[in-house]
Order: sequence, then C-alpha cells, then structure tokens
Amino acid sequence: MIQSIVVENNTSRLDYSYLYNQAGMKTLEVEKELIGTQWQNVSQVEWIYDMSQCTTQTFYEYAGNQRERVYEITTEYNGDLPVCARETDYSGDEAVLKTVTCMEYDESGRLSEERIYMNPGSTLGKPSSSKSYVYGAEGLLEKFSITDATGNVLYEMTCGYTADGQPRQQVLRERRNSSLENLSRYTWVYDKENRLVYLLNQSWQETDAGYGWVNVSNVTYAYKNGMLFSETYQYWNVECWMDNMRYVYEYDADGLCAGRSLQLPLYDTWRTMSVIYYDNSLYPLKTKVYSEYSFWGGEAGAQNTTWLPFVFSADNIESKVGYSMEITYNQRSATENIEAGVTGLHVYPNPSDGIYYIDIGKYDIVSWSVYTLDGSLVSTCVNTNRTGVIDMSAQQSGVYMLRAESNFGTYITKLIKQ
Repeated sequence: MIQSIVVENNTSRLDYSYLYNQAGMKTLEVEKELIGTQWQNVSQVEWIYDMSQCTTQTFYEYAGNQRERVYEITTEYNGDLPVCARETDYSGDEAVLKTVTCMEYDESGRLSEERIYMNPGSTLGKPSSSKSYVYGAEGLLEKFSITDATGNVLYEMTCGYTADGQPRQQVLRERRNSSLENLSRYTWVYDKENRLVYLLNQSWQETDAGYGWVNVSNVTYAYKNGMLFSETYQYWNVECWMDNMRYVYEYDADGLCAGRSLQLPLYDTWRTMSVIYYDNSLYPLKTKVYSEYSFWGGEAGAQNTTWLPFVFSADNIESKVGYSMEITYNQRSATENIEAGVTGLHVYPNPSDGIYYIDIGKYDIVSWSVYTLDGSLVSTCVNTNRTGVIDMSAQQSGVYMLRAESNFGTYITKLIKQ
C-alpha cells in the first residue's frame, strides 16, 4: 500500500500521506506543503466505513492550524448496494445540500437507474436528470441514456462488444430539436491475441454526399515482446491522416515500466520532447517518477513539469502534476501500524508526526480529550461530525494521554508525537 507521495514542481513541494484500516481500505489522505523549512497542513480527505462499506467521505481544508469541513458525501446502502448518495457543501456560512443521487438495481444487482436531484429542498420532488442502464444477455452494458427533468432523452449511447466481451463500438447520440441524432462513434480493433491495436473516433457531419461518419482522430497501439511499445495519435486532415504525437515505452528486466517518451513529428521523423522515468530500483520500498526534457523539448536533462501517472491500486490510475514524484510504500501490516492500549483502543499511526486516526466505524466514539502527562488539557472534540482524525500538528513533540468516550465505555491510551 502507498504510504506517502512527495511531489515537487517549480513552485512548491507537496506531501500526500495515507492511512488504512485493518481491512486495508484508505481512511485518511493528508496533504501538506513545505513552507520554508516547515510542513504545513493544506487539506484532508477522510473515509468512514461501516464494516466494508464507505458511508461517509469528508473533505477538509486548513486555515492556519484550523481544520474546516468543506464538503461531504454520505452514502446509504441496502445490503451491499449503495442506494442513495448525498453531497453537502459546508464551505459557506450554512450547510447546503447540493446533490442527491438515488440508485436502483435490476434482479442481478446491476445498476439500472440513477436519479439526480440538484439543490433539493426539504423534499426531493422531481429529479433534475436521470441516467438509465440497459444490459444485454451476457450482462454487458448495451445502452446508456441521460434524461432531463421533463423525461426527454438528452444523450443515448449504445455499446457493442466482441465475442470475448471486449468493447467493439460505441455510438453517442444527442437530442437535437425533437429527435436523437448521431454525434460521435468510437471503434476498437484487436489483433489475434486480443490486444487493442486501433481506436478510431468519428463524428456525424454533413458532407457533399449528405450526412455521414467523418474521421476525427485515431490511436494506434504497437507491441514488442508482448509489452505495449507505443501509442501513436493522429488526426484527420481533409483527406488523410496526420501524425499528432506518440508515446514510446521502455521496460526494465522485471517487466516494470522504466520510461515513457513523448515524441512529436519534426522534420519528417519522430523527435523525443520529454521523458517520464520510473525508477524502480528501490521497489518495493520506493518508486521515483520524474520528467526531463530531451534536446528537442528544451534543455536536455532539465526538469519538466507535467502529469505524472501512477497506479494507486490494481484498478486505480491517478496522476499528480510536477517534475518529480517519490512514492513510499507501507512495509508494515495494518496491525503493526496500530498501538493497542490496555483498553484495546486502536489509534494509528502511533508514534506520529501529529495526525492520528481512530476507526470510528469500529468504536462508536462520541468525544475525546488529549492531556499532557501532568494532566493539562491540550485539546478536546465532541464528535458531532463523525470524524476519526485527531490533529496534534500544532503541539510539541512528546507523550500525551488520550481519553475517548464511546457508547461502549471509556478508553485511555498514550499518544506519542515525534
């Protein structure tokens, strides 16, 4: 699991650190910025779970040492399925319910409809829009549509698949006047090994012969030794395809991506503009991602601020903007990051640099107080916002005592601030 990400660019240095519960699910993201020689809190995102279900996601921002809740998403479930999500804005003087999304499912547990209510009052009334999903015999999405408040279909997308269930074609239509008309079409082509080799984008336009599909852009994928070697992007210019740019990939001996080059067509050949390098030499302890110009992109070896993509988990690709990014991985299990007091209260990480976390989905914590060892009150919190964060960033290093009240009783344990 990712423990921290440090991102540097021309103007700032940002640190993103992460905490996880014992099930390995993210509970907290803390963003800090280096101001002078001191790290200062910028923002936080907190995830609260009931068993394995995320019931609340809360976004916080800092003004000095004060943490303010600015946005929150609460989700209700029916069994394992989310049925209602409420998004509330806390950034103003009063809390404002911005969006309510209600979900329905078919007999197979597949999402069949979403009803979206924008800025609802005390009663939801009619939905502002809705989304519907229709599935084929193989369980794959066959049709997706967006409907306005009056029931008119604004957009409709139909999907086709290969015999292996890979996307083959998507056609998007939009409402114009009183009918749905073609807007765009995507077509996927695969080789004999079922690898994607071509993606075509077309738009519905008027031509000399009447309306028809007109080429817009395409992406060609090439492979070498079973690995993706390049992605080439082209655009349609009246009667022929014109090269736009391409990415070329390199891999290390372990098959991990070692570099991604951005190339542009200059003087009738591909010229490398910049390269994103992936240094996996310290993996699984650390991975470093950094971008540099090449000769054709600027001063060779100079740092280049760009989007630095990385895989956060098996199916979650994210990006940070900067010229370098260092990812540190958690080498300890979740239980090894937790200090259990004699009462069994789990607070982690402990020791910490100032941010601690209690899994309130497990302990129904209603309030807590932190004291020095001589009994002086340092901070207190009545947990009306259902947060598991204990913020001791502004306190000096040392040992403190935490007293937490819950519906199960009183917990007392030590907090060690480094």
